[in-house]
Amino acid sequence: MKKTDMIQTLKEKLKIPISNIELTKTDIIIYSNGRNIGKINKNEFLIYENEDFPISVTIKLKWDIIYEDNKSIIDHEVFGLFPAIPCFTTKLSYRKLFVKILDENEVEEVISTVLCSFGDKWDVAIIE
Repeated sequence: MKKTDMIQTLKEKLKIPISNIELTKTDIIIYSNGRNIGKINKNEFLIYENEDFPISVTIKLKWDIIYEDNKSIIDHEVFGLFPAIPCFTTKLSYRKLFVKILDENEVEEVISTVLCSFGDKWDVAIIE
């Protein structure tokens, strides 16, 4: 598989922006916005080529870097789901965010969980 095809496959399966990859003997090192966000073993890539990667694969990727680099865009999409509620987001796990509000006692309260996906642009969907 050509490098460009591999990047496209990874983008589609991981649903995150990928700017480049670096191939080593055993791994695929993944870059988003020019930053190293982790690696996937080449064998895992081949094993799961035609299905979604399990958590054991995606847990190796640095969602905190991806979210940090795309926070304003992602948060804009999240806030669009809750236009009348002053809320904020916190990271939960790979591509997942908590949506929170501050209650009358200034205590954080989770009001929803969203899943972030990148295709041509960021999209968020309520999952809880």
